[in-house]
Amino acid sequence: MGWCRHAQPLRPLRPQTRFHRGEAASDCTASPKSRSGDGRQQVYPILVFSALQRGDSAWANDLIPELADYATGALPNGPQILPAFVRVDCETDEIRRLNPRRCPLTLKKPEDFDDSWSDPLTKEDKKKIQHYFAVRDLLRDHFGFIQVSAGGSSVTVDLNRDRRDIGISFECPVAR
Repeated sequence: MGWCRHAQPLRPLRPQTRFHRGEAASDCTASPKSRSGDGRQQVYPILVFSALQRGDSAWANDLIPELADYATGALPNGPQILPAFVRVDCETDEIRRLNPRRCPLTLKKPEDFDDSWSDPLTKEDKKKIQHYFAVRDLLRDHFGFIQVSAGGSSVTVDLNRDRRDIGISFECPVAR
């Protein structure tokens, strides 16, 4: 019996159903033939119970929606928001609720991930950053520069002289 990771639909999903990333909720997956006209009829949340466990990123946990938040502000003519945490057997249309329990959140120090906010960028780090962003041509159409800072040092990647006043700055720990 082949199990598919899908949500419980009002009408059973068939094996030929193709799924796409949806926007009706903050992070959903959806099926085709949408009432909203863009190919989605049903969506379901896929990042429910997500949490950031790094102590220096814990502030962002307040921005992660709870399960009930996915239906808040949904468009009346938009895709139907289905429940999370079910399995649908695409051959028999059998639906099984998973009912997972939420794991406790334990915050960890950046050093537990081999990161350090105080380590400066090395020459090799700067070279890798320059190359990483320089080969991404699409960035040149929109940004003049990318700046990456860590541990009191920084590197700026010049992308487009005509857009020098538009850029992105990242401040991050150095991973070792």
